[in-house]
Amino acid sequence: MVFVPKKATTTAKTPAKIASSNGKPPSTAGSDFIVLSKPRLQANVVIFGQGGHGKSTYVTEYCPDPIAFISLDRRADQAVYKATSKGRRIVFLRVDTPANPSKLGNEAAMKLGQAAVAKVIKNAEWAVKESLKGNIRTWALDTGTEYGEMVNLALTGKEVRVKGDYGKSKDLLNREFWRLYNLAREGNAHFVLLARAQEIWEANEPTGKFKPRGPDVISDGADWCGHIRLSRAQKKGEAKKFEIQVTKAGVNIEKLGKVYTSADWEPYGPFVLPTWEQFEESSEPEEWE
Repeated sequence: MVFVPKKATTTAKTPAKIASSNGKPPSTAGSDFIVLSKPRLQANVVIFGQGGHGKSTYVTEYCPDPIAFISLDRRADQAVYKATSKGRRIVFLRVDTPANPSKLGNEAAMKLGQAAVAKVIKNAEWAVKESLKGNIRTWALDTGTEYGEMVNLALTGKEVRVKGDYGKSKDLLNREFWRLYNLAREGNAHFVLLARAQEIWEANEPTGKFKPRGPDVISDGADWCGHIRLSRAQKKGEAKKFEIQVTKAGVNIEKLGKVYTSADWEPYGPFVLPTWEQFEESSEPEEWE
């Protein structure tokens, strides 16, 4: 007996029916839903770089003012003073932190860390409330690297994460950063978190790439992150210029890796242009000024 396979047959699939639309949103009666006509124009941004490469100046000279500037690194006074001398509107807060917490006992270090964190949160909440009145347009924390150390002190009495606690301290640290990001979303002011830079190594070799120094959560809640550095195309004898490379593009992935120079961002500046390009489908650059 010879087996003859049946001829394969194909069955045409019926295209999925596309729901008809009259162009009107559904009724929201009986719910808490709203019809979103336009997204809020508020951004969370991380700017990181080496000391002296323009992190503080980025905020004081280029972000929308009035600005509430919280300093943990003891180095921003000159940048703030220089900007206010030019007419920029900035309120300044220096949060004192222990210079050498390793010399303190755990209990004393924890109290100092808790006081520093509480002061940051108290004044961040003030900035957000004032933003709802139109009195603050940007608030900044300089830097997230030191803030992470203060949170660790508050939790454990040590600047670095404690091993052997099954991730408890890391989880609490992450929550403190998300607390800042979520708080910022409640207001109308942009939040700029500054951080120090750390080179990324692979296979025991430097890659020439950098990330924010501190816990990984530093960049998690940001709409975009940028590595600020002295311009690589700068000519000898020229005044110092900086450039920014996008290392996280949380809204518009096409901008990942883009390098912005002063020639690119004029006339808007290094905050407005990169931020707008993350939200370019729903806004105009002037709305971010």
